[in-house]
Amino acid sequence: MRFLSPLAVLALLTPLHAADPLPVVADVDGQPLGQNAARLLQALDLLGSPLPRDTTEKLQAAADARDAKKIQGLLDPHVLVMVGINPESRVKVMRGPAEATLQQNGYTVAA
Repeated sequence: MRFLSPLAVLALLTPLHAADPLPVVADVDGQPLGQNAARLLQALDLLGSPLPRDTTEKLQAAADARDAKKIQGLLDPHVLVMVGINPESRVKVMRGPAEATLQQNGYTVAA
């Protein structure tokens, strides 16, 4: 008799539907978020897995304008999980809209 690996069982139990939209984080200063978004673009480019050109240009423009809502709107489709930690150190994890893929025996930044 064959047994399924724990990863296969997890994959079978994972819902196949898309995740709910991520909550909008409104109380964020646009300047540091814009700088972090620019660093993210540089890091993805350095790793050889940049975001699509159109998204990159829009994200850079939003970062320059310090528009936090626009930055989040452009990055949200690429989020696999959102992790929140409240002041009492309670952790809450929410599934993002990005497609999850299992990569074995290798490393990739994005599919």
